[in-house]
Amino acid sequence: MRQVFVAPQAAKWFSRRVVEIAHVNPVAAHKLIARFEEIQRLIAEFPEITERGRKKNTRKITMPPFILMSRRIGDDIEIYAIRHARQRDALAPRRTIDPTED
Repeated sequence: MRQVFVAPQAAKWFSRRVVEIAHVNPVAAHKLIARFEEIQRLIAEFPEITERGRKKNTRKITMPPFILMSRRIGDDIEIYAIRHARQRDALAPRRTIDPTED
């Protein structure tokens, strides 16, 4: 089965938002984490289920109130950016990954 992984910068951004939410509403933070994990399972199984991104080989995943941007790297999928829906689009990954890297 293909792997879904989260780029370090995206994981850090998401973690900070979860912590902010947890201070106000711990139950909501746990639900957000569960939704994020479910999204990862779904796109691992059905990578084309999401909307095409603006850049070639990218996908846009709506997980209100967040937007996740992903791309394929070989058979795997990387969530390379996460933003609040009110923020400007993340058009392209900042870091280029060589698909032959291990």
